[in-house]
Amino acid sequence: MREIRVVTPDGHVWYVRRRWAARPTPLGPLLAADAARRERARQARRRKRTPDDYPLGVDAGREAWDGESWGLSIVGALVGVVALPLLWLIVVLLAVAPIVFFPAWGAWLSHHPREVAAALAALLAAVAVTLAGRPWLVEAEPMALNKPGRAWRVTGWRRAGRCVREVAASIREGRLDAQPRDAVPVE
Repeated sequence: MREIRVVTPDGHVWYVRRRWAARPTPLGPLLAADAARRERARQARRRKRTPDDYPLGVDAGREAWDGESWGLSIVGALVGVVALPLLWLIVVLLAVAPIVFFPAWGAWLSHHPREVAAALAALLAAVAVTLAGRPWLVEAEPMALNKPGRAWRVTGWRRAGRCVREVAASIREGRLDAQPRDAVPVE
């Protein structure tokens, strides 16, 4: 789920998103400074070309279709037209090449579909367990620099998505004191 842009009834713009909560590690102090620098850069990119005084209305913070925006759209179209088919071709070749170049693998795969399905199921289960039990942070951040944001800690990917939707709905209604289910406020 990407970041959700929400406008309050009085015209203030908020961004609500979820992200993985940091788990304590021995390298935590070393990595914290780098993570803080990346976060400041992300916020600066998002707030680029936006004034700090609000309310300005529903269109506050949206870019006009100037030359730079068109350039980015053209780059995006080229990536979609050229890079995605090329990536698809690479994936197909990586899937088909072992079977073509090593016929014994193809014969084994065709004679053991249950083992292949079990291996894929185990891989999917590992990914699901990783995402389901992972702690997430749901953050609601105003676009104006002079207002504090809010954050909640949630366990589980689906619960975090539900929490994002609940927080966005309450902000859209003008209630900034949201308390979503299964979420613990972060100070």
